[in-house]
Parts: sequence; C-alpha cells; structure tokens
Amino acid sequence: MQTPSVARSVRRGGFAFAVSRAALAAIAALTLASCGGGGGASNAPTPTPPPAPATPKDIGAIVESVRAQHGVPALAGAIVTTSGLHSIGASGTRRLGVTAPVTVDDKWSTGSTLKAVVSALAAIAVDAGKIAWTTTVEQSFPELSSSIRAEYRGATLEQLLSHATGLPRDPPYSIWGATWPSAKDGRNAAAAWGLAQAPVAAVGTFSYSNLGYMIAAAMIERAWGGSFEDLMRDRIFMPLALSSAGWGNAAAAGGSDQPVGHILENGVWTVCQPCGANPVYNAPGGAYLSMRDWAWIVRELMLADAGTSTLIRATSGRKLTTPQVPVPGGSWQYALGWFVGTGDWAGGRTVTHAGAYIGFNTVVWVAPERGFAVLVASNAFDWYGNVQNPALDALVSRLISYYLNGQ
Repeated sequence: MQTPSVARSVRRGGFAFAVSRAALAAIAALTLASCGGGGGASNAPTPTPPPAPATPKDIGAIVESVRAQHGVPALAGAIVTTSGLHSIGASGTRRLGVTAPVTVDDKWSTGSTLKAVVSALAAIAVDAGKIAWTTTVEQSFPELSSSIRAEYRGATLEQLLSHATGLPRDPPYSIWGATWPSAKDGRNAAAAWGLAQAPVAAVGTFSYSNLGYMIAAAMIERAWGGSFEDLMRDRIFMPLALSSAGWGNAAAAGGSDQPVGHILENGVWTVCQPCGANPVYNAPGGAYLSMRDWAWIVRELMLADAGTSTLIRATSGRKLTTPQVPVPGGSWQYALGWFVGTGDWAGGRTVTHAGAYIGFNTVVWVAPERGFAVLVASNAFDWYGNVQNPALDALVSRLISYYLNGQ
C-alpha cells in the first residue's frame, strides 16, 4: 500500500494545519486477505456497495479500544459508502477534568479535510458559469494589478486549489492575528499580501499553501457575490440538509457542550480554550461538523467522483480527484483538495487528506473503486504527532479492516 509520507503540522498562532498523516502501512496487512494481491488503479466500473444498514452500526467499542490504548481525550469515527452511513462511534471526553462524554452527534473541527469541500464549491461555481478553472488572480483582483508579482499573474483557480502556485504557506501574524470587520476582508488582505511576496517554490510545482485556499475562496465569492461562508451554506450544507455546520469553535467559551481541543504539553493533555483561529482561516479548514454530516459530505464527494452527484456535474466531479501535480518525495499526487495514490486495500485509487485545527486532528481515507470511506477525528493535538497520529492511524486501520473483513 502506498500512503503519503510523514508531514508534520506547522504551528500558526495556536492552531495548525496538517498536510498529511503518517504512513498507514498496517492497513495493508489487515486488509490483504480480503483485497487480493496486486495494485494500481482499476479500470473496472465502480461496484455498488451493499445497501447501508437502516440504522448505522455502532463502532463505539472499536473507537474506545483505540482511544484507551493511545491515551487521547476523545476519538470519533465513521464509515460511509455511496449507499449511506455504514457505521459510527465516539468515545472519550469532550473536555478533560469534567464529566462530559462525547456522543456520535458532537461537532468536530474539520481542519484541512475541508479543502476537498472548498474545491467542490469551486466546481459548483464553475458549473454555474460564475468562474472558470482557468480564471487568474489578476482577473479576480484587478485592484492589485500593480502589486501582483509577475510569477502569479497567470496563476489560476485550479492551481490555487492544487497547491501549484508557489505561494507562501500562510500569511503573517499581521493578518491572521488581526481583527477584521469580516472574514472576507481578511481574505482580501491575505491576497494583497501573498500576491506581492516572492514564490517559495517554482510555480507549477507542489508547495502546500493555506494562503492559496484563502485566495481561491476570495475569487469564488467575488465571482458569485456574497461571502464564502454563505456560499458554503447555500450551495453545499443546505442542499445536503446538514444542520451541524459552523465556523471556528463549536464549544461555548469555557464550556463542555461540544468537544474542546487539547494540546499535549510536557506529556500532559491541556485544554486549549479559548483557542480560536482568525476567520481568515475558514477556507483552509475552519469549519466544524458532526460526524454524520461530515460523512454525508464525503459520500457526496464519492458520488461526484463517480459522476452521480446531485450537486456537481459529472465532468467537474471527476476533476476534483484527477491528479494535477506530483507531490515530492513519493508516488503521490495532489488533485483539488485531495492527495491521490493507489493501494491494494482500496482496490485501486486511494484518496485522502488530513487536517489539524485549534487542538483537533482529523483524517479521511476514501476507496473510490470500492465505494467507501473512513473518517476519524480527535480533540487532541501534539506538535510532533507522536501521540495523535498513531491514534488516528490505528483507528483508520481498524475501521478499514472492520468494513472489509468484518473484524
């Protein structure tokens, strides 16, 4: 099985965005018996998974066994197929030091797993004729024409979403630490700053950039009108009947009504509250969702890949998972909001992304040829990933095995 190489999260003022999760080599061993040998992408039609159970299966015991083994405050997991929600579970505490167990309906910060959803919004905008994949930053920001560096003038929406512009990873503290009248104002400021900076990598090569997603969101809202947040609500969350979505912290300040982020400090999990992020980071990964709603979005993205989405036209849906640029150091490529590779357990392509945000960590693994995906989340973050990454990886591995092998 091929998986993304280890990439550490980078601290940005009390929160972080992870590029990818540590390699999940154990998945291959756990699932090989049911997958058969060989690898590579399959040309066979995508099989229709068995109908999802009327009531999703309870995988709480699996989640708890992994949580207890790795000592994180809480974990949640779900398996979703193109037919519906297969299973879901959660275990642990919303906030250490109080009696507040997590539930399957709790809301978790998505982190950078949201990038696939932002790319889906871009596809919807393209389908509506509001913007094109080839629209450039110079076209979208005419007021910046005198300050945009020559290297970026031809940078397109597609390149921004595939991390292929050479832009810096993040804006400076003067932007993400500032108070803006609106998230839109913050995004415009980020664009003005970023497009005047020297590239950190050759334009057209992969260089992960949260800043690029801020600029892409600004381009979409300029083309369509309104705000990025309202467009996400009106074009994705509401059509899918998702009621749990929001931005920033789901938990009330000082409360335990929802999961609260935790940071590992000197070997001890410490509550990270208040531990907010500037709304300028909404587009790179500042949403929260329940596991059920998050799984339903991932299901819609699987349908988009298969050309059967109710929100995205077939050609645009397939583009979201079509590799755009190689990722250095391995055989992985980046599409639009997804890392794309291959794996025996997946029966062909593997599509994945991880995220970290204000004390939370998440990861999604999709097997398009088998029509299922695994999502896991924790309210725990440590700077080096020595605790949270093995916990998430172990839960992903267990859930893939549970789906494929029934154990």
